[in-house]
Amino acid sequence: MTYYDGKKPKVEVIKELLKLDYVIGEDKKQFSVVRDFNLPRRVKRFLTPEVTIPADQIKTTVIEDKVIVEGVIVKQVYYVGEDDIVYSETLPPEKFTQFVHINGAYPGNHAQVKVRVEDVRFEIIPSKKYREEEEVVLQSGHHPGYKTKVKQTAILEIFVKVTETVQLEVVTDIIGAHITPYKELVKVQNVIGEGTVQTSVISDVEFPDPVKKIATVDSTFKDVTARVIEDKVIIEGILHKQIYYVEERKGIVKEKSIDEKFTQFIDIPGARPGMNVQIYPRVEFIDHIIDSNDRSIARQTAVIELFVKVTETVQIEVVVGATGVDVYKELFKVENVVGEGTEQLNITAEVKFPKPAKKIANIVASVNITEVKPIDNKVIIKGELDKQVFYVDEETNVLKELTLPSEPFTHFIHIEGVRPGMNVDVTPRVEYTKIDLYDNGLSGRQTAVLELFVKVTETGQIEVVTDVNIPDHDLCPPDASYIIYVVQPGDTLFKIAKRFGISLNDLINANKDTILDPNLIFPGQKIIIPCVPKPKG
Repeated sequence: MTYYDGKKPKVEVIKELLKLDYVIGEDKKQFSVVRDFNLPRRVKRFLTPEVTIPADQIKTTVIEDKVIVEGVIVKQVYYVGEDDIVYSETLPPEKFTQFVHINGAYPGNHAQVKVRVEDVRFEIIPSKKYREEEEVVLQSGHHPGYKTKVKQTAILEIFVKVTETVQLEVVTDIIGAHITPYKELVKVQNVIGEGTVQTSVISDVEFPDPVKKIATVDSTFKDVTARVIEDKVIIEGILHKQIYYVEERKGIVKEKSIDEKFTQFIDIPGARPGMNVQIYPRVEFIDHIIDSNDRSIARQTAVIELFVKVTETVQIEVVVGATGVDVYKELFKVENVVGEGTEQLNITAEVKFPKPAKKIANIVASVNITEVKPIDNKVIIKGELDKQVFYVDEETNVLKELTLPSEPFTHFIHIEGVRPGMNVDVTPRVEYTKIDLYDNGLSGRQTAVLELFVKVTETGQIEVVTDVNIPDHDLCPPDASYIIYVVQPGDTLFKIAKRFGISLNDLINANKDTILDPNLIFPGQKIIIPCVPKPKG
């Protein structure tokens, strides 16, 4: 309620302070990346490539009216050679830089970015046969020889949303004679707090061969989870790295994959168990120093940045208009939460091994969401389950790796109120994987349990009442020349003058010794309200 000098006004205004993500704007942009590369043998035809945009390597910079997006494209090319054998080549990461125009964006705003691969095509460029002259060849280990020149065209789509966290005091009720408030129920994310923290992952990496140099490192985050305790968020996850290194003796590029766990916490005052957490991880820096005494060992340092936002879904009835009293309105564009849901999905398949397996040592699984489509009251999710199986060869007792074909899946989750065109966020997680070997060891039955968490939102504009004009001359005691008023959040001199039924100039003149800038007043500040003589009746 609003009170003046301890006196209760004739009109009661009930307010609530919300901290919301105000949507500055959003837009999509398509662009193409065209590159030429070489393959170490003749190509008969191309198969479907594996193309990813590591989310943790997407860097955004907000400038005036624009968002600059930087990232990398990682490609695994599969093709059939003239010998009818299927080959795989991992191409060096390709960097890209694009900008998306967002009117009203300003440095300091937060940008949410999603980059999606729409299409990738390969075209063989006719050329004469020639000898490979590069010292470093592709990771396949193919010896220098004839190569095929290929033109790649990748079409990507960038979606950018720019938001600003604002504190907004909204009116939830107006009580008074002959006053009728009009209310609307909104479901919004109340921002509890946000912050950024850095952490370092330092370890020694052992390579199977002496290393001449590290060529490139691809990094992604897996299984990033957050746990909210009182005033803190604990983040756990895995930093997955694919290190491409040049082997010292032959100069061949080889690959080594490493998973490293990390744990970090960040203070978020007001956070409590059960609240929503958004985590935006990013790799800032990775470096490897090769041991001069043993070149098969390198000291790795990875610097990770974690941006964390804690929100609470609140359902609140706000005043959007009223009769019988003057109100002040502000137009806000907010993300209304339509609904959310979690479901589990079982995926079973038959797995075949090239040689009898003695036992399964480990299974590394990940989920790639390929399409999300909201329809009436449902969200359809399409994706792929990717797995690498590490097994012990029964004959040699050696640990071997088997990369299985991607397993596509389609699932839907019922969420009441969903309509086409709404925003959908899907967070997949592999909860459980297992392979039961059959007696011959050449095949087995795979069971995987996935968890799909879906949140559906709708960007909407709502005009809410943020203040009420309450002209009340009775607040002045008889024969008083002025009263003292305590400035409230959201007040301006114009609003105060209108509320007390005096002119703005009279208010400014009454406070000219204490208010140097009429456009700058602060909550808690005491100002003089000159009393207007009541008309004699």
